[in-house]
Amino acid sequence: MPGTGIADVIVLDPGVAASAQERAVAIDQSLHRLVFYDLRNPAAPVVTRTIPLTDYWSLSGVAVAGSRLVVSAPGGGAVVVDARDGGPAVVSNLQTFGSASRIAGRGGYAFLADGRPGVRVVDLRSPARPPHEAQLDVHGDAWDVYLTGPLVHVAAAVNLAIVDVTNPFAPTIVGETPAQPLTHSIVSTGAYDFTLRNGMSALFAFDVGNPGAPQLTNWVYSGYLPQGMDTDGSYLYLPDLYRFRIYTATPSLYPLGTSPTVGQGRATACAFGTCYFAGDLDPRGTIEIIDVSNPFRPVHRGGLYMPGPALGTAIADNLVLVVGGYSTWGGDRGYLRICDLSRPSAPRVVGALDFVGMGTDVQYWGSAFVTNSEGVLEIDISNPAQPVLVGRHPLPGFNRRLAITNGSAIVASGAAGLQIVGPRPAVPVPAFVSTSRIVASVPQGLPEGPYDVLVTAPDGSTARLTNAYRVCPARGLTLALDPVLKGTGPEIRPPVPWRARLDGDTTLLGRNDGQDVFLELPALPPVVEEQQLVTGGPDTIELTLLPDRATVLLSGRDPSALATRWSSLRAAGRVSLPSRGGNEYGDLTIASAGLVRPASARRYVYTFDGAALSAVRYGGVDADLLFGASIRNGYGCVYDTSVDFAQRLVELCGGSLGDGGGVLCPGR
Repeated sequence: MPGTGIADVIVLDPGVAASAQERAVAIDQSLHRLVFYDLRNPAAPVVTRTIPLTDYWSLSGVAVAGSRLVVSAPGGGAVVVDARDGGPAVVSNLQTFGSASRIAGRGGYAFLADGRPGVRVVDLRSPARPPHEAQLDVHGDAWDVYLTGPLVHVAAAVNLAIVDVTNPFAPTIVGETPAQPLTHSIVSTGAYDFTLRNGMSALFAFDVGNPGAPQLTNWVYSGYLPQGMDTDGSYLYLPDLYRFRIYTATPSLYPLGTSPTVGQGRATACAFGTCYFAGDLDPRGTIEIIDVSNPFRPVHRGGLYMPGPALGTAIADNLVLVVGGYSTWGGDRGYLRICDLSRPSAPRVVGALDFVGMGTDVQYWGSAFVTNSEGVLEIDISNPAQPVLVGRHPLPGFNRRLAITNGSAIVASGAAGLQIVGPRPAVPVPAFVSTSRIVASVPQGLPEGPYDVLVTAPDGSTARLTNAYRVCPARGLTLALDPVLKGTGPEIRPPVPWRARLDGDTTLLGRNDGQDVFLELPALPPVVEEQQLVTGGPDTIELTLLPDRATVLLSGRDPSALATRWSSLRAAGRVSLPSRGGNEYGDLTIASAGLVRPASARRYVYTFDGAALSAVRYGGVDADLLFGASIRNGYGCVYDTSVDFAQRLVELCGGSLGDGGGVLCPGR
């Protein structure tokens, strides 16, 4: 079976396969992906699709559980993915208490290597809320699992353990080795287990013909920094630092051949005698072509440089997909590159798409599914020259590994655990199309974010409209305005300082550069007369409004500089409140402006302490203060709220601002 580091191979039930021809799925450890196979011709199995599993720096396993796949990843728990038609949507998130690194599954259950807690058995028959069913201590941190029949082979911190899960509610250890060096990953051919210790750069072989007494038969030095492991049942494939290595999948671990590479191996995808090696060559990356048709003499056929370290790769029909990322002053950026490597002597990039967040893995199933630091992206590559972002699914945690089956995805999200991403709603046919406008209904269920639109003209030409529309789900946001009281009774006298506080959805608060709390300026008439006055006091903007005109008096040490500030405030229509840190703003002293003449006038006096608004006085018929808040998140969605000061006074004490009485709301 084609592959470069098969850590697990599972025969698919019809309910999991995308078609009747798709009969097997494997986890490609070195490429951090799931690989699906058409086995109609056993002598020449065909890769039908792949699913990225790079949500974690060290993904350990994938398993079929009922009609879904489950993937484990160190430090992040497990993610359940339903890969049915329509693209991914989040179904559930399973938070574990260890460092979920690999996973296997069968019959609606997932078997998770969860670090220090050992092996966890998870019931996924109701994936919307997968509960922990059982936990088993394997006498060391569990890093990887591999399922053969009723047995789970566990690569633990200090040993190899074989666990009988015939009864998932009561797993038992049937055999284990004496203390062995720390291992991080495991693959199996049934009769033999192979484990890899990355730090020691050692590859181990175990005879597991008698599960009750597994025996270490051999170990070899496996290079400098091997990253993951894969097998096709006959050979082991290990990407290494500037080298690609092949071993026999036998106890002898006989080294067959090596090929030099340009970068340090991060992922590998193999099919039909060719492996595609994704490498890290800081600050760039590589995608390299290795001919493994003769395992004794793998040949490096060429490749391409990438804009940053390449962390994942997948095969999409006759194309190779590569994802990775790089850091900028503005944050991490990710990339997808669609490569035509059919002619190794003349490789070329045929399509490109950049996005926010480091790309960590990619898999192909009709569309390209990419994990990044933001979640899962679905990218339409039907026209490779113009890839289009058609789905975005925000996920918490560090999303490194991804698997897709039946239209859903299982994502290992680091400390956020295992998450299930379900089908994306289909977008209906547009109701109206013209040369300048497209009208279409957006279905419910689309995840938050901007979306591209691919437009096809009658002559067959296409154009991509980047960020053509944006989906912004409803999120709660409230603004509270409260007096800052010091003392009680007669000691409380106006003017009283007030403080604003934002509350609401935690996904919004304190996480967005576009967060602002402000005092709105009153609507201005067309004619505004400006006057300036030099004084030795603080900067003050005094605004007097009449029905047909307004005057503004700018007073302070430098009225000309204050005029520039006034121009900016007038254009914005508001004055921002100073932040106190967190989600609090102010303090702002509010008082009455006293008697206002003529009777039809309204007066607002804004006082500044440096650049910050420190006090406001207002008065006149129908004069009021309106405070507002606005948050723009990373997807460009804007959320706002407001509070009316006069209404707030009524809520507090039914009074109004005055100038005496020794109470908060004098003049009651």
